[in-house]
Amino acid sequence: MKVFRQILIALSLCIACTFSACLSANAREIEEGTRILVWSTILNTNNKKNYVDAFITGLEDIYSEAYGNKVSVDTLYGTDRKELPDLSDYSLVYVIWPGEMATDKEINELDEFVNKGGRLVFIAEHNGFAYSENVILSNIAAKLGADFTILNGSYGGSNYKSIRNENSPIYSGTVEQNYVAPIAYEGEAEWVFKIEESGEEIVWCVDQKAGLGKITVISDIDFIYDWVEDPVNSHTEPTEFIKLVLEDSVENIEIVARGRIRPADVEDNEGNATIANDTLENILDFSDEEAEMLENGSDVLLYLNVKDISDTVSEDEKNLISSILKTRQIIGMYLDITLFKQINGGELIPVTTTLNKIKIDFEIPAELQKKNRVFYVVCLHDGKVTLTKATLKNNIASFEADKFSTYALVYEDKSNNPQTSDSMSTYYLIIALGFVALSTGLLLVKVKVRE
Repeated sequence: MKVFRQILIALSLCIACTFSACLSANAREIEEGTRILVWSTILNTNNKKNYVDAFITGLEDIYSEAYGNKVSVDTLYGTDRKELPDLSDYSLVYVIWPGEMATDKEINELDEFVNKGGRLVFIAEHNGFAYSENVILSNIAAKLGADFTILNGSYGGSNYKSIRNENSPIYSGTVEQNYVAPIAYEGEAEWVFKIEESGEEIVWCVDQKAGLGKITVISDIDFIYDWVEDPVNSHTEPTEFIKLVLEDSVENIEIVARGRIRPADVEDNEGNATIANDTLENILDFSDEEAEMLENGSDVLLYLNVKDISDTVSEDEKNLISSILKTRQIIGMYLDITLFKQINGGELIPVTTTLNKIKIDFEIPAELQKKNRVFYVVCLHDGKVTLTKATLKNNIASFEADKFSTYALVYEDKSNNPQTSDSMSTYYLIIALGFVALSTGLLLVKVKVRE
């Protein structure tokens, strides 16, 4: 029981350290109502859940002592699948030992959280305890654009003194920890702590700016604490790390989180059509009021709606679209492609044109899929028609659009026979020339015979 209490206290100190660092990315001062989330997609064993339970207890104790009632800790973890809640009210999210990969929706939510000034702390473990979870954490980090990877391995042992990066705002004084996994990093990621073993430097804590926020990773849960020998009991107490990250949180960082323009999830689109842009900046023309809302943190959602209108398109529209097609190009279906913007959860506002093109991915219907088939889209907008060739990969057609109205999906079958088109023309020309030559030869023979 005494050993478990030591672990619990150690864990609590570790959490307090990382928490303080996390707040540094998005808060000028620690205010009433600050909320923290501890989340895992799923914990693989009850044993790991017991460790996280101790982690949470220590976290709450440290926060209570340091901040009184200003900070609350929400938890969402266990041995069944847990989905992320709305992150807009949180300052800090711990991601601990995920047993399953985050979904695309969860990745988008984490990405939005960090880009708007939040901080993520990934809690990993050495190879002997949670290597598969480390792989998942690294994959999540990669999806978020982080420049670090948690590697396979266990290094260190009792009372290993860490080297600290004094240029980091979250380094501390004397740091001791148990076994750690190595972390590879590059680009904008910076090491915070490392140890030396057999002449090799092993980095085990990395910090990186991401958008307006930060992503931090530690590779052992019971890190960042000093063992203080007592005549009666061994116990732990916070290191200077906690004070430094608190000072960084309170005094050094001030962030105004600008809103983002991002695609909304639309489930019933024809062809499962989606906006495929990595970034949607400089797409829309905003009024002064809308621009101010965006600067003050309001998000802009873009809703792409794609419907099959083959049964309702007018004859005039059909004739205009057909006027631009070549002989071998055939209309597969007619589509209504519309775009709406929504600011800060307000009304849906139609967007008929954009400042720059939006990339759209569209799944070709099974009945139109065929080998050697090329696809095009025809846009009919304000009485003008334009034809654009689509790129095709795995039956997903991709094209760019800056006008939103009536479209047609057009296809053209390309033959594998080399004797087609220009080749056939050349073939017939050769035959014709050969026939002329043969006729000329016969005529000369006939003339000679007469002579």
